[in-house]
Amino acid sequence: TVGYGDISPASELETIWENIVVLIGACFLAGLIGAFGAYLSECDKLGFNSFKEKLEKLRKYMSYRNIPEDVQASILFFHHCRWKDSQTLDERETLQILPEPLQLEISFAVKRRIIRLVPILDALAEIVQKRIAHALLLQVYSQREHPIIYSQGDIGWEIYFIASGVVSISLPTDLSGLDATGRSNAAANKQKFDSIGLVLTAGN
Repeated sequence: TVGYGDISPASELETIWENIVVLIGACFLAGLIGAFGAYLSECDKLGFNSFKEKLEKLRKYMSYRNIPEDVQASILFFHHCRWKDSQTLDERETLQILPEPLQLEISFAVKRRIIRLVPILDALAEIVQKRIAHALLLQVYSQREHPIIYSQGDIGWEIYFIASGVVSISLPTDLSGLDATGRSNAAANKQKFDSIGLVLTAGN
């Protein structure tokens, strides 16, 4: 017994039996707690605990591969921002089981705020807005690292829309590394940014 001691084993056989009962009870309780924890973990495959577990696996992988600390910080920062934005690590994976019309509707509902911020997108037909929203990919840059999105001479195939934060434009002063088209574009860009400024905010 595990009581007040008023009932206690009187013989060696009773003592052995009591120890067996206590051990079985402890194992049963531990198994019950473990099964309950496993059930909660299974139910939380898309929740915050699952997110933390995936991030921990990512940290271990990056540590095993000797990824530089600053790169690790950038990767973790990106995933935290993605989680805050969509509550999932891979939004595409979540949507791909749905038919395309539903994917368009969900993407538009999630990214409608960004569409509304950009005047050139806000003026488009709704079906075009839905397809653009579905094609938009989240890009996150940490202000601490002062990242460079494009440098002089880069060929860029992407169009960036600023949802939050600011982007500073630094126009090149040395144009000797550019061809004739690049020098012409640099002149046009200087004229453009002279009129709108060198710091772009949300909606640009």
